[in-house]
Amino acid sequence: MKLKSKVTNHLFLSLFSLLMLYPVIWWVGASLKKTEELSLPTIWPKTPMWENYSKGWHFSSEYTFAHFF
Repeated sequence: MKLKSKVTNHLFLSLFSLLMLYPVIWWVGASLKKTEELSLPTIWPKTPMWENYSKGWHFSSEYTFAHFF
């Protein structure tokens, strides 16, 4: 009985962890997509656009994102 309780507990915690991690995975995947890919139902982009982070850091202003920190 104790083993069944442990297995059930671990199964529940594993499913809960996946449920909590899904938005983070979706957020990172969406941040790496091209603008054209944002409406597609895929979680991860075909070709990750890592330069999106540098574009977000230096937006169209005289101030960088670091200025606000």
